[in-house]
Amino acid sequence: MDELWIQEEDLQEALKEHFLPFKIFLTGGTPKVYCSSVEANPEKSEMDYLIKFLCSAKTYPLYLTFSVESLNLKEYEAELDELGLEYELNYSTTKKAYYISSRVKRYYSSACFCVKLMDAETVAKAINAIYGIAQSNEFFMLSSEDNVRFDHKETAAVIEERPESFFIIVGHDGHGFYLFSNEERYSSITRLMDNLPEGTVVTQINDKLIDEID
Repeated sequence: MDELWIQEEDLQEALKEHFLPFKIFLTGGTPKVYCSSVEANPEKSEMDYLIKFLCSAKTYPLYLTFSVESLNLKEYEAELDELGLEYELNYSTTKKAYYISSRVKRYYSSACFCVKLMDAETVAKAINAIYGIAQSNEFFMLSSEDNVRFDHKETAAVIEERPESFFIIVGHDGHGFYLFSNEERYSSITRLMDNLPEGTVVTQINDKLIDEID
């Protein structure tokens, strides 16, 4: 059993920088926004529930987009190759400086991966391998459309909302996730609850315990 709380959020509030781990520039729609978090325990983590939620949605392909510094690029390429996952890699032309001593400065750039997930198996493989990016509050997004790009200069996700689609952003430090969607199945909290994974028990909605709701 997974005990879940759900909070419906105002879209404009959710897009503010302090609300999410990174900035969002959204065009083309006004999706519903829900924040959900499952009570973690030694046997199940919030990452496990995210995988379960995505697999129960049965929407494929899914796209996992995340950003890494060029210093760590080979490590992630090797891991994705070893898992046999299909991906695209886009390099940033924006360079950032870091100091290795008080007088020596070096530069690095970032790169953005877009991993194509074709089934439940690849969803589980990719998220298990890459979730540390989300826990570090770096750019990490899942979407039902290939409509996400990362603006390295602005350090922001740029998303073109499309009909009958959704995207998910993991909360700060990997806790909970934000679902942005204009799909009918997620058009209200009631419809969302109808489409949660089997074994989910909603314990709280919009700051009210289920027992307090008439």
